[in-house]
Amino acid sequence: MMQNNSSHRFKQHLLDGIEARERLPFNQDVPKQVDNFAFPGSFLAILKKFAGFIAAIVVGFLFLLIMPIVGCCFCCCRLCGNCGGKRQQKETDNMHCMRRIFSVVMFGCTVFVLVGNICTYVSNDRMTTAFDKIDEIVENNLDDIDTFVDLVQQQVQTIGQINLNRTRDAILSHMDATNMSESMSAFVLNKLSGGQIDAMAAHIDDITGALSEFQNELTRLEQAWPGPATNPVTPILGQFPNNDITTFKANSPIKQVKSDLKAKIEAAVTVPITGAATDMKVAFTEMAVQTKDMVDNIQKFKDETKGTLNIASMKSQVKDYTKTARTYDAYRKIGGLVLSAMTTLIVIFMTLGVAFGFLGQGMSTVPTERGCVSNSGGNLLMAGVAFIFIFSWPLMLLTTFSFIIGAPIERFVCQPLADPELKLIKTMEDKFFSDAQATLGAPVSSVLRGCRDGESAYTAFNLATRFNITTIEAKLAEQKTKIADQMQNTINSVATTAQHVGHFENQVTGFTQLTSAFTTVTTIDLAPLEATARSFPVLDISPLIQAQNKIKGLSTNFQKWENDFMSGMRNASRDILVGGTLDTLVTGFKERIVKIADTYVTSTKSSVLNDVGKCTPVWNLYHSIVVVALCQYTIDSFNGFWFSIGWCLFFFIPSLVFGVKLAKHFRRMEMPDDVEGDLHMDHLGNNKVSPAPGHIGHQQIVVKIRLDQTTSRLRKNVKSLVFAVKVLTGKQVFYLANEGEEEAVFYLTTAGQNKNNCVLWYALWRVSVGLHTRMRYSMMVTAATSSSSLIGILDYGSQSTL
Repeated sequence: MMQNNSSHRFKQHLLDGIEARERLPFNQDVPKQVDNFAFPGSFLAILKKFAGFIAAIVVGFLFLLIMPIVGCCFCCCRLCGNCGGKRQQKETDNMHCMRRIFSVVMFGCTVFVLVGNICTYVSNDRMTTAFDKIDEIVENNLDDIDTFVDLVQQQVQTIGQINLNRTRDAILSHMDATNMSESMSAFVLNKLSGGQIDAMAAHIDDITGALSEFQNELTRLEQAWPGPATNPVTPILGQFPNNDITTFKANSPIKQVKSDLKAKIEAAVTVPITGAATDMKVAFTEMAVQTKDMVDNIQKFKDETKGTLNIASMKSQVKDYTKTARTYDAYRKIGGLVLSAMTTLIVIFMTLGVAFGFLGQGMSTVPTERGCVSNSGGNLLMAGVAFIFIFSWPLMLLTTFSFIIGAPIERFVCQPLADPELKLIKTMEDKFFSDAQATLGAPVSSVLRGCRDGESAYTAFNLATRFNITTIEAKLAEQKTKIADQMQNTINSVATTAQHVGHFENQVTGFTQLTSAFTTVTTIDLAPLEATARSFPVLDISPLIQAQNKIKGLSTNFQKWENDFMSGMRNASRDILVGGTLDTLVTGFKERIVKIADTYVTSTKSSVLNDVGKCTPVWNLYHSIVVVALCQYTIDSFNGFWFSIGWCLFFFIPSLVFGVKLAKHFRRMEMPDDVEGDLHMDHLGNNKVSPAPGHIGHQQIVVKIRLDQTTSRLRKNVKSLVFAVKVLTGKQVFYLANEGEEEAVFYLTTAGQNKNNCVLWYALWRVSVGLHTRMRYSMMVTAATSSSSLIGILDYGSQSTL
């Protein structure tokens, strides 16, 4: 996948590069001009925009025209065998270096072709994968659309009806006479006393908890005391002040103050709160009418949307289309595999050719003595070259026509469709999407942009045309004002009543019992009990002692807490009697209740505008089908396929050139490079066997010398003869005779007619027996007396060049 992504990016850069150097923005008039057959007046503007595409297409067709012609010429040249196809190579000092360079270059070209070939397989398979995924992608996104429409209706119903009912119940619960008097009395007292009500309540909880802990420890020790003797814990437990604690709990100062204020507030609010609650129910009923209109319009939108989309029918159509596409895609995939296999075959020949030739080559091996492995490598390279000529033009034909189809779709369809501004959709929506626009309530491009940005359904689908949330908000705010007025009337009655409550500090009488309980517990002497308990190791009275010490600590601070509480009560009494203070407090209590209604009104508008029905699934449907499935999977894979083939074709050219050159270094040569002597037989004059003036020719002949297995001297003379030929020509002679064989074969380039060959052999014999140390010769055949004998001799064995 990584390799395919790299190919896609490279392909995208190529498509961008073949466009005009100045990237022109998408012209919204192009679809209209094409539709009306009206093109821009400037032909140069069109050429400028499409110059890159035209140039690429022209290059493709030139390749189609030239490559077959070059292939035919190359084939004829190979078959002729007189120049380029001649199996003849001249040995030079840098021949081995050139062979290595050609091998490295050829290997590099083969690697690049292999990379492109792999990409063709990946792109071909990815197109098939796209068809397999389209069905699933579309079905999942259509399900999301169906769920989205249902959720919009459910969320609006929750906000408009369920949350409204909860708000109504919460406010009416606060406006119950009993609940309101209790809440308001606690609120007023705590605020007026500076928090002393809550502080004293916490201290009392600590004190009663410590006393209970002390009593529990005494009870535990009484039950755990061993032996039948008198239990010393029982008298101490009898001293515990249960009556004082019970009396204190029943007549708590906090309860005394709260109950008195609560009773008077409840008496004051019972009548007005009943009327206010009735008015509030009416207000909430009117609010429900407004929200019901919103819910009904959303339900209508849901029904229209589902009726237009028909999700089930769309799923069925998508399945039918993908089923048909898979049927034809099977043939397309086979064709793609065949085309990819063509390139693979060439890669195999080139790879094996380089490997065999490089591994089978020796540093000291002359061209005429190259082994079978090296020769096979050269033949494989030539086979690869032949297949390049055979396959390259049909591959280029496919690449060119695929480019003509895929590149414009990528540039003028996929890129505009993936454009963040959706200019192509905006240009075409009036003609092609008018029905959808009527159903959605907004232009298709506007809906898609809104859903892409995560807007709510109300904003994206322009549901203000169905119900105006601002109007609903105004009506809800009007009802909220009525609720606030009713609460204010009720609070005024409470404020008037509370001013006649009296002095709170005079109502506090319950601390006497608590003080008495403190005195009783702290004066109990636990020392005798501790001394007696030492006789019983199983008894542990340390928790009892810790509990008593805790009570002593609390009793030390209790007097300060009591003074602070009484001071707070005096302040509360004073503030209630002072005008305006209580009004401020009860107004704060009213605002707490009114805030519930205000929160509902504000949150309803905010939720509808920003949160309800975020239409991201609509964008996901468009993006997954058009951008991902169609463009990224199908079109990009299609373009990646032809681009990969074009990549291979590009590197076929250097592979072809260096393959031919490298094959010359790997294949076994049939004859050595021609070497002409510098001794001219001018004394022969016009003899018919002398060369024609200004003309030197050569003809290869094969001479057989029969060896006598018992005559070692003759065999030695033959080897001397080989050495003499090497001295005369400066070349190695190919010697086929091995020890024990009956004949030796020499390949010589001689001058003269066949009947004059004895002249050459006589000269060679004179050198071999030591009559001469070196002899230069220059002879040539001007006419062949018999060609049949030459052809027959060629059948005896391999030939090599001098």
